[in-house]
Amino acid sequence: MKNEDVSMVKWYKTDRRQVARKRWALLAEALFSKCRQSAAADSNFFDIFKIIPLPNLSSLDDRWFEYSVIIDHDHDPVSVKIRHLVRIFTIEELTGFNNTGNVKVWPSEEVLAYVCLKHRHFFEDKSVLEVGGGMSCMAGVLLSQLAKCASIHVTDGNVVSVDNVREIVKQNVPAKCPLTCDVLLWHEHGKHCRTYDVILAADCLFFEDSRAHLIELMFALLKNGGISLIMAPKRGDSLAEFVEQCRAKGFVCNIHQEYDEIIWSQHTKLSKERTDYDEDVHFPLFLVLEKRKPSVPSTLENTLWSS
Repeated sequence: MKNEDVSMVKWYKTDRRQVARKRWALLAEALFSKCRQSAAADSNFFDIFKIIPLPNLSSLDDRWFEYSVIIDHDHDPVSVKIRHLVRIFTIEELTGFNNTGNVKVWPSEEVLAYVCLKHRHFFEDKSVLEVGGGMSCMAGVLLSQLAKCASIHVTDGNVVSVDNVREIVKQNVPAKCPLTCDVLLWHEHGKHCRTYDVILAADCLFFEDSRAHLIELMFALLKNGGISLIMAPKRGDSLAEFVEQCRAKGFVCNIHQEYDEIIWSQHTKLSKERTDYDEDVHFPLFLVLEKRKPSVPSTLENTLWSS
C-alpha cells in the first residue's frame, strides 16, 4: 500500500471516530434535554420545599440550592444545601445502573423526605439506610439535620450520584447524627456487612429486572423486626407486583394512601386542576414492609405506619 493510501485510511478511521463521537454527544444532549424538560414538568407538584439558589457556592459545573421546609410551627424551617450538576452526561452515565436520579428529583423523593421529617421521633436511636438515593439522597440528608438517629448511611448504585452526594454531605455539617455515603449495588449486597433498623427508598420499583435484587437486599440488611419505608407511585402494575414479591419473601406489607393530610390535599387538588398530573406516575403511595412473621406483634403499633 502506498504512503498516501495509508494516510487516507488513517484519516478515514479518525474521521469516522470523530463523527461517531459527535453523534453520541448529540444523542446524550437530546436525552439529557428531555430529562431536564421532564424534571421541570414534574418538580414541585406538591409544593413542599422552598428552593433558593446559592450563587456563592455555584460554579460552571454545578448549581447549589437551599431546600427548606416548615415541618411544624414549633420549629424553625429545616434546610439543606443540595447540589445539581450542570453538564451533559455520557452515554455510560445515562445508561448505567438505575441512574434516573442523575437527571431529576422525583416527587416520591421529596414526599419521603417530608414524611420522615414530620415523624422524626420514630427514627431516634435507629440505624437508617437509604438505597437508590440518586443525585441527592434527599430523605437521608434531610433526616440527618433534625433526627437523632444512631446513624444514617445514604447510598446509590451510580458512582456519579454518590460523588455528588458526598459533596452535599460535606456542605451539610454538622448533622444531628453520623451521616455517611457510599456506592451500594443491590445485587452485591452480600459485600455489605452491616444491618439496619430502617431502610428508606423512593420510586425504585420501575426496573423489573432489579426488583428481586432490592427485595433480597432489604431482607438481608434489615434487622429482625426492622422496617422498610418506600414511597412509590403505582406505575402500572409495578407496585402491585413488587408487593406480591415482598410477601412471597416473607415481609408483612401494608400500603397507605392517605398517609399525610397535606400531601393528600395537594393530590386531590392536582387531580382536579392539572392536566399534566398523572396519579399513576406522580402520586406516591406509602409502602411499609416489616421483617417479621405475621404471628409476631408489630413494633409499629400506635405509629403512623401501623396497619
